[in-house]
Amino acid sequence: MVSSDDNTEFMIDMLRECVLAHKTIIFVLEEFDLFAQGKQRLLYSLLDAMQSLTSQAVVIGVSCRLDADKLLEKRVKSRFSHRKLLFVPSSLDNIQRLGEHLLLLAKDSGLPAKYITDYNSRLTVSFVPHDLSLYYAYKICI
Repeated sequence: MVSSDDNTEFMIDMLRECVLAHKTIIFVLEEFDLFAQGKQRLLYSLLDAMQSLTSQAVVIGVSCRLDADKLLEKRVKSRFSHRKLLFVPSSLDNIQRLGEHLLLLAKDSGLPAKYITDYNSRLTVSFVPHDLSLYYAYKICI
């Protein structure tokens, strides 16, 4: 059985490798409010590693609770950017369109054209439902 220290060490090593390879990581934490219970060690370690390694990483916390950010300890909360998007999408298609709108790079963003094309094509592929578990989970929450 793997301990939480082993998982944290693996995560830090992964971030370090991504920095060296000039890769970006997006962590999506479903049911974010559950990560905000207890000592919040995982969140603290993740955010601390992201700051100390100057990694290109993003943490997106998804929760049905509007007060999920209020559950965070002071030491964890201080490492977040405090950006909060509140929305009630009417369908899974709307969620997909919103995600693409927020994450796709504009062609005139100043980044190399090949990078933009590669990034956008990989992101678009990630929005294709590989299984329907997300769809059914979404339908149950409504």
